[in-house]
Amino acid sequence: MESSTPPQPPEQPAGSAPPPTPPADPNAPKTDVQVVEEAVEEAIEHDGLKTVRRWMIVLSVWALAATAIAVIAFMEARDAKNEQDSAQSATKADIERVQQRLRDDVDELRTDVDRLPTQAEFNQLQTRLRKAQRDATTARDDATTASDDTAELKTSVESLERQVNSLESSADNGGAGN
Repeated sequence: MESSTPPQPPEQPAGSAPPPTPPADPNAPKTDVQVVEEAVEEAIEHDGLKTVRRWMIVLSVWALAATAIAVIAFMEARDAKNEQDSAQSATKADIERVQQRLRDDVDELRTDVDRLPTQAEFNQLQTRLRKAQRDATTARDDATTASDDTAELKTSVESLERQVNSLESSADNGGAGN
């Protein structure tokens, strides 16, 4: 009668970690690997924010320059118009309206820039990411060391078992002769 044994999964190469499996329960605590992966993703997203911040600053400068050019053009047009027809010149209310619009644009840009992360926040995140990377490397090295130690202990235990069996066998053969 042949006994059927379930197929064994293929063995992992020595020193390699098995692929991470997602937890069955979404409320289960996160593993160190998941925490590190999330930190790396967060850093990648933060680098995107840094690029966005740079572009926001560039766009702000361009917007201010365009507004200044528009104001200058408006004033020159008004002055030219004043020379042609003083009755159709721009009023003080027009200038105030343009200035208010310029102030509103500047305030909006300032608000957008203020929402972006500060250099200190970025440095803090970068420090946390480096620590997480060091911790992950240390954990990997510790796991490798533990795996190597386990293999050595297994070999030692097997050797001791053979010696015990040999001694028991010798004792049984020696006791039978008495």
